[in-house]
Amino acid sequence: MAAVKKTPPSLETISSYMNDLKKFTLLDWLQQITEPRGEIIRTIYARYADLLHTNPASEHNHQTWPGGLADHLATMCMFAWHDDLLYRRLTTLPYSFDSIIIAIFCHDAEKFVLSGPQDDERCYSYLQMYDSFLRDEAIKWRLLKHWERDFELALTADEQNAIQSTYGRGTGYSSDKWVMSPLGVAVGNAKRASTRVFSDYGQGLGGQTA
Repeated sequence: MAAVKKTPPSLETISSYMNDLKKFTLLDWLQQITEPRGEIIRTIYARYADLLHTNPASEHNHQTWPGGLADHLATMCMFAWHDDLLYRRLTTLPYSFDSIIIAIFCHDAEKFVLSGPQDDERCYSYLQMYDSFLRDEAIKWRLLKHWERDFELALTADEQNAIQSTYGRGTGYSSDKWVMSPLGVAVGNAKRASTRVFSDYGQGLGGQTA
């Protein structure tokens, strides 16, 4: 019996779907967070919005233009949403899409302040730490600690793992034990797509600061 040839979704169908996703700004993605921490994340966004829409995501490697940081985060959300829809049709996932967005928003927290102006009170102390004794990753976790203190943003262990996983396997790698959580895989895949495959993509996707 001859096998029935199956046809993948058409390019036109996929293009229409992706065009709908590209209408979502970073703030639109943050509005998708339905749990109580959504308000906290949106409050933090409002505090740093002008910096997010001014700072690049990277000086040399990806989304290097002014406002590239917001574009990079929005692009990651777009790719993560696409993957999440597929994954949830195949299995039950041990994390929510809210957690994906929260981890994406926080994974480059140090870039909110380290690319900002020296005389900005939101940036000054972190720039001083950076020049003196701390590097990017340490600044990130210091800032996230301050967000916990100032905004009561408590990240789950899975979300912290996912944030660590965006820069590799995370700590404590072992050949006989998975260190990167499933959430870490989801966020890491979105990060790699945005930075390695689509490094010049997404200009304007982040939207504009209000």
